[in-house]
Amino acid sequence: MLLDQVRHLTESPVFGNIGAGAGLITYALADEGLSGYAVEPDSEMFVVGQRLGRAYPAVSWINASGEHTGLAEASLDWVCYGMSFHLTNAREALRESMRILRPCGFFTIATIFADLETDPFQLETENRIRDMAPALRRARTPLIGQMGMSEALLNQYLGNCISLATTEAVSMSEESYVVLVREA
Repeated sequence: MLLDQVRHLTESPVFGNIGAGAGLITYALADEGLSGYAVEPDSEMFVVGQRLGRAYPAVSWINASGEHTGLAEASLDWVCYGMSFHLTNAREALRESMRILRPCGFFTIATIFADLETDPFQLETENRIRDMAPALRRARTPLIGQMGMSEALLNQYLGNCISLATTEAVSMSEESYVVLVREA
């Protein structure tokens, strides 16, 4: 749905995946015919993303933070944070995003929360973690609170925000998961 909205803006949208990690979202967008940038602050993850991305000439990698991407002003149609916005200084990252976005550009924050209410596997995993490390502070609760703050901040900067939520399950064999984790 987001991709369709961005494509209404221009025939050849240019994206910036900020906090790109190993490039999973970046390469999914490239597979859809988009070109753009993967901005990753962690040097080791940056190297992994570049290595995995040799087959994607439409993607350029930049070793930089979301607060200072190094991208040109008004150079992107879509700024996307996939599981990384909460790791930035939100105000500085938004200021930088507004600088690099073209007029009428799109800004997306994607976050995945484990289903700790109905998914037996997730519940068992969390219970085992709690048993092994009872004092461990999990990121989920503070992250949910931060997303609410981010939405208010986005409305302040953009004035027209939409919050979408969906439930999705991705079936994956143990072998596929191990390969994915090993590659990242």
